[in-house]
Amino acid sequence: MGIELTDDTTLALEKKRTRNRPVKITQLQPEAEISLCQVLFITKSVRRSVVSEIAKQRDEPVLVVGETPGFAKHNGEIGFVIDDRNRVRIEVNLSRSQVKSIELRAQLLEIARKIYRTTGGS
Repeated sequence: MGIELTDDTTLALEKKRTRNRPVKITQLQPEAEISLCQVLFITKSVRRSVVSEIAKQRDEPVLVVGETPGFAKHNGEIGFVIDDRNRVRIEVNLSRSQVKSIELRAQLLEIARKIYRTTGGS
């Protein structure tokens, strides 16, 4: 399910704006500071040790999105998963996003296949 961006795709995306902010596509090196991002997409080709290190940086207000099974539950805020009908679905870790003070829109939560929450108050 990996997304490979061609130069044409990257150029087209960088011409877009979201909430009047420009979109910038950057391939980060493993040692890069994730606080430079607002949204960090981690492909399935990234080594587990790197993903674990990123997951430990829970205080950074960076929305971390991934495409490996269980990503939202164990590592980030949003995970893309393939359902039994071969469709892309999302899973959301609402507890983790709240800890980071990242607000997720209700529309996103409505389409989520699964929402992970901490029970008992937070």
